[in-house]
Amino acid sequence: MGYNTSTQKLVFHGRYMDDVCKGIGLAIHDEYPLRSKWDPILTKTLKQELPLIHFLETIKFNSFKNIPPQPFFRFDDMGRGYILGILFNLLQGVSPYLIFWLGLLFFIMIFFWISLEYFLCDLWVYNYVLCFTFGFSSYLYSILSLTYSASGFYILSFLSLLPICIYTVFNRNKTIIGCFIRITITSIILSICLICRSSSIAAYIGVGIVILKLSKDMTTSVKVKNKLWILFLSFLILIMPYIILHQHINNKIMHTLSKYSSNPSLGNHHPFWHIIWTGLGDFDKKNHYAVNDHMAVDFAKSKGWTTEFSNAAEGIDKQYEHILKTSIINDILNDPFWYLGILRKRFFSTLFQLKLYPWKFRDGIFLKSEESNRSNAIDFYYMLIPRADNFGINPYMMELPIELFIFPTWIIILVSFFSVINKSFVNIFQQEFFILFVVGVSSMILPVCVTTVAGIETQGFFIFYYLGFSFFIGKLIIYKFLKTK
Repeated sequence: MGYNTSTQKLVFHGRYMDDVCKGIGLAIHDEYPLRSKWDPILTKTLKQELPLIHFLETIKFNSFKNIPPQPFFRFDDMGRGYILGILFNLLQGVSPYLIFWLGLLFFIMIFFWISLEYFLCDLWVYNYVLCFTFGFSSYLYSILSLTYSASGFYILSFLSLLPICIYTVFNRNKTIIGCFIRITITSIILSICLICRSSSIAAYIGVGIVILKLSKDMTTSVKVKNKLWILFLSFLILIMPYIILHQHINNKIMHTLSKYSSNPSLGNHHPFWHIIWTGLGDFDKKNHYAVNDHMAVDFAKSKGWTTEFSNAAEGIDKQYEHILKTSIINDILNDPFWYLGILRKRFFSTLFQLKLYPWKFRDGIFLKSEESNRSNAIDFYYMLIPRADNFGINPYMMELPIELFIFPTWIIILVSFFSVINKSFVNIFQQEFFILFVVGVSSMILPVCVTTVAGIETQGFFIFYYLGFSFFIGKLIIYKFLKTK
């Protein structure tokens, strides 16, 4: 398939070294984030080419204690390094490969919870089909290994919606205490995902929808005043873990930076308007936008930007961001239909996963390539890891037509739609449709509102089709072989 995930290639990836080194700084010096010349030591150790499965093998802290630490001023989703630092302390040493297993270990815990909820509802068939679908997805196990990006936490945020969704629609013995317990666990998982990948914030929309339904179901016999208190408490439980965790890490960062800087500042975590500007290049054919960082910089310079990016604590250059922001807002206000056209194309491209539509066995190609020079960089992101239509484990990997997953899912959607317009039509997928709706809305937000450029995360919407496939096949098995159930 042309994917290179050798250890040597992975360990030289910038994000890998950043996160591991920040974890070392926290474990040894109890400061965060620190950066030092630890890379050569790690690289020398990793040249042994130990299998990635040896993630519990550690390098003793003594190897790093004599190296003077330095502050690290780039703020890019600080949670990964922090979690590594905590785990390094637990292991009493630095595990160079642990970062590749973070996503997979979290996934195992989440799927155990999914399985528990399914079995409590006597829906073991759904669980087995979903286990089969997830287990053979090349895309899932690749993205969860966090090899090229931290998008695995973005995917985990959507998967963490499933247990509480299953409880909401399938469990017939719901209690207020049971609801609060599940909201609390979900909020803790989401807070971890959010500090590790900021795009995970989209999953909070899904939890909000679930909380509204839970509140409606659980308070039918409760006074209106109590209903509002239950709703308020539910949303408070949802956001508090992230607020506490985020504040704790920020306090640690400020404490560390104050030792190395007379004017410590958290700065900007992400170049927001730079992302929006380049993101518009996915479908813009009228204006100057392009999926190219250098073209964004050249555009800013043409508008009078004279400074350079800063590596200091103040973060991304404010003048640069202001120029891009002004350009985007002006273009939208001058031609709102242009922007609405881009949103429409993003919506349908994500909903039907149009770039994955070609099937090599049938069409001779496996990816719909971009024709425009301003957007052909998108293809690169689809080639980083196995795509969502790839199943099996390398080298025994095969591409399946996406219709295999899209058709069953849309049967569920159409059955649910006809049941709304025709009350006499029995909707056998009512509960399943709610889960699809929650996951679908959450995973649609990023590619539609920001960009479809990030092919790895855009394919995150395929979780929607994995679920639809598992529901459809599971229902067939139940009706065909387990009618008594």
